[in-house]
Amino acid sequence: MSPYLPRRTSFEIEIEFLRDTFYKHISASQSLTIEVNNAANMMAKCVYDLLCVMNESPVVPSVFEKHNVLLEYRVATKQYFEKNTHTSPRFIGAQPETLHKSHIPKILENYSISEKYDGERNLLFISDTFEAYLLNRRMILKSTGLKNSKHMGSVLDVEVVNGDIFVFDILFSCGNDLRDNKEYHLEKRIQMINEVVQECTGINDMRKNIFVKQHFFGSTNFDILFAKWTVPDNIKKDGFIFTPVNEPYPKRAKWMNLLKWKPLEMNSIDFCVQLSARDASYQTWNLFVGDNAHNIIPFEPCRKITVPNTNPFAFRNANDKMYKIVECVWDCSQKTFIPLKERTDKKHANFKTVAMDVWLSINDPVHLSDLQPKPLSGLRRFHNQVKSKNSET
Repeated sequence: MSPYLPRRTSFEIEIEFLRDTFYKHISASQSLTIEVNNAANMMAKCVYDLLCVMNESPVVPSVFEKHNVLLEYRVATKQYFEKNTHTSPRFIGAQPETLHKSHIPKILENYSISEKYDGERNLLFISDTFEAYLLNRRMILKSTGLKNSKHMGSVLDVEVVNGDIFVFDILFSCGNDLRDNKEYHLEKRIQMINEVVQECTGINDMRKNIFVKQHFFGSTNFDILFAKWTVPDNIKKDGFIFTPVNEPYPKRAKWMNLLKWKPLEMNSIDFCVQLSARDASYQTWNLFVGDNAHNIIPFEPCRKITVPNTNPFAFRNANDKMYKIVECVWDCSQKTFIPLKERTDKKHANFKTVAMDVWLSINDPVHLSDLQPKPLSGLRRFHNQVKSKNSET
């Protein structure tokens, strides 16, 4: 079993109203109706607090509130006016490409670099009621407990880590679509992000848990960030994101020049896994990746893996769901994939081309040392500029 797999723990919580005990504690002078109402309110509060914990949210929105916010999100992001208005709202965050060695020369100029945390990707939407909500890839809505009265209709790209929200880009500002607009280059978008975060406040004195993720510019600052990689931190990091400085946020689902790097031991593929066989100690999983029209096909480089029944993500019994999305990393010593975590935030496996792209990077990995600017690279560029000017004269 992987040494960094967490144990999946489940709990059963029971709230019981003890009638006889309740009556023993009520004196003759107390109103039975009032005391029963108080007891019911306390039980309701217990249930509400439990829902907050289960939803990892300080506030639990009602079904009516969720419906209205999702409808408002569809209108704000121009999805409501698409041809098929009966479809569910979509996650519109752009997906990065895997960084390969062929990309290294271009990322040293006109790119920023930021840390990639081991969190959950979300969109942050600020509604007309000033409240901020999170929407994950499955479009599951959560309240943040934050308010912003100046940026309604804004949509930001964020990563959620241990309840904290880290903002790294923005798609809509006050209802204005910034995507594919060259006027809104990265530095301008970062300025807008800072303005949005500055205006966020916690509801009912809740802790303000929203921050701007830092972007580093220039090869000198890259060295500073690389040096931080080996320093222990409270936030688990699993890679870097390289963002083109002069490009706007795209409308396309894939951002070809947005590049994601992970070290080999963290480079992963999100598979749709299916239980194939099992015995007393082990079970066999079939690995699938996405195909056209949301179909799935076997992942040809590694169609099956064997997983111990003690694995926290193993299928437990015959009634366990047929398929689930599991993020897997490659074990170089065992030459097989091993489960890292179940992706309950995703409905689909990685698309076949994405999975193969990651597979190529696993077999020809980019190491941290490959990303660090070479000491003479700046001198070489200066030398080339001098040669160019001399040739002109």
